[in-house]
Amino acid sequence: MHAQSCSTLDVPAAQRMRYWESAIAPYFGRLRGDDDAGGLDFEARCDIYDVGGLGAVRMQVPLSRVTREARDALDSGGGYFKLSMQIAGAADVHAANRTVHLGPGDWIMLDQRLPYTWESAAPASLFGLQIPRERLAALGLPSLVCSSDEALADSGMAPILGGHLRTLNTQLAHVTEDAAHLLAEASIGLLATTLSSGRPPARAPVDALAAVRLRAVQYVRLHASEATLSVDAIAHALRCSRRYLYKAFDGSDASPERLIWQTRLERCHEALRDARNHARSVSSIAFENGFNSDAHFARMFRARYGQSPARLRRSLRAQAQGSRSS
Repeated sequence: MHAQSCSTLDVPAAQRMRYWESAIAPYFGRLRGDDDAGGLDFEARCDIYDVGGLGAVRMQVPLSRVTREARDALDSGGGYFKLSMQIAGAADVHAANRTVHLGPGDWIMLDQRLPYTWESAAPASLFGLQIPRERLAALGLPSLVCSSDEALADSGMAPILGGHLRTLNTQLAHVTEDAAHLLAEASIGLLATTLSSGRPPARAPVDALAAVRLRAVQYVRLHASEATLSVDAIAHALRCSRRYLYKAFDGSDASPERLIWQTRLERCHEALRDARNHARSVSSIAFENGFNSDAHFARMFRARYGQSPARLRRSLRAQAQGSRSS
């Protein structure tokens, strides 16, 4: 997979910290670096891969200290949870009235609306996932959780999630675009299972509904291209009744049916915008993503995006021709 990368190595030494803050802001929000920590030797690199809508981040940092402040909670970084593993070196994370020490193999998950300070006392390597909040909706996640938490350690799930992150870090270059969505859902499912294993029993009824909803979302994302996908099929796969499945979606802005069609429409929209598919017919893309009627697809697409698939394609082609001519 292709990575978006940023590095301070070619930046004048006096500008490195400010450049780094700006370069990683789209992924982590506003982070304020301490010039006294890294000094002029601030040599850092970050590679970000898109894994099915998750940001897979590899980072090398020098001795450094960065802080995320409460006033920045709702910036671009606030839309994500940050799951990060220490690959090499060590760090201390100060957040939620706690200090968590991370050594190689340790991981932490932070709500990026939470103020925190991250200190690396020496050069370090990290790997992690940036997970959109909506992908973990209704789970009632804590602001901070880490692999050393007693409840997680007792469940045995913390090292399993850690092993998954280590494997993902080493295999990113071999992940195909087609496999990325499956890998993203597997990662979220494993994270949800790990976090649920450390929760007190009193929350089980609420968590059970949230878990069903999350599993339903995962199932739809994996099977959206199948024309036979239905509410009954989801309920059967999740071993629950239709009524219980609908209950899991109470209070959300979606229903199981809407989830199916929105997922299919999003896949089609993404495929139509992909230059590699410009020679393919609209019908083939629609049928590949679970639709079995051109008219039905065109009607739903227009309702969702305000224009027909054909008009979107014409607009994209005109933009491409304009770019080439200029």
